[in-house]
Amino acid sequence: MSASPGNPDSTISVIVPVLNMERTIARTMRSLVEQRYPNVEIIVVDGQSTDQTLAQLAPFEDEISGVISEPDDGLYYAVNKGLDRATGDIIGILNGDDYYMHPRVLDLYADKFENTHIGIAFGDLEYFPPNRPDKTIRTYSSRKFTREKLRLGWMPPHPTTFIRRSVYDTIGKYSTDYNISSDFEFLIRALWLHGIEFDRIDSVVVRMQYGGLSTKGLVSTYRLNQEIIRACRSNGLKTGWPTIMLKFPEKLLEFAPALRM
Repeated sequence: MSASPGNPDSTISVIVPVLNMERTIARTMRSLVEQRYPNVEIIVVDGQSTDQTLAQLAPFEDEISGVISEPDDGLYYAVNKGLDRATGDIIGILNGDDYYMHPRVLDLYADKFENTHIGIAFGDLEYFPPNRPDKTIRTYSSRKFTREKLRLGWMPPHPTTFIRRSVYDTIGKYSTDYNISSDFEFLIRALWLHGIEFDRIDSVVVRMQYGGLSTKGLVSTYRLNQEIIRACRSNGLKTGWPTIMLKFPEKLLEFAPALRM
């Protein structure tokens, strides 16, 4: 399924889900307000932080279009609230401890959507360890992504993924039946069931702090892949642990450049 080409004046909405991220949210916000693309809507969804997260947002209040601060039941509840508030033609999600690589990131996406009929665009991502944003420990490339790789539990990096509003209008929001893999389940619906056309930005566009919901260790990796298998099966995509395991050699290679440093 293809979408109409974009409008050069399209508004890009960026949803920032955050909870108790006083140490990192300012870095995230700086990367957003420094974007040179002129039509940006920033929506912060805070799960009622108990630290100084909201105070850290104060210097950026003129650039923030909306702040929601109330208890919720997790990341994807927060994202869905942001989707309800967003008015942009193109929508991205940036976690409160990640940041955009450079000030032209949103320009790259605006150009991609303006000149193509795609509904989804994504790029590459670098992981950095907590408290060491200058160091890269893994490069997550979307270059080899195909729809068939969803069966392996392989998806493009979600913080780099921007989606037309019309796609959300067609297939709905994020399922809250998953704690970790709702983004994966959404992409199965979009790319596999609905055949939404996609393209990629051929560069690193986001730096992501390692240690989030899906990267905390072996237990989180196991739970992540359990949910991935359930998401595949619930959408009619046949897979299982033997198939999922096929992705791990390639994933391990993403750490190789860092190991050589």
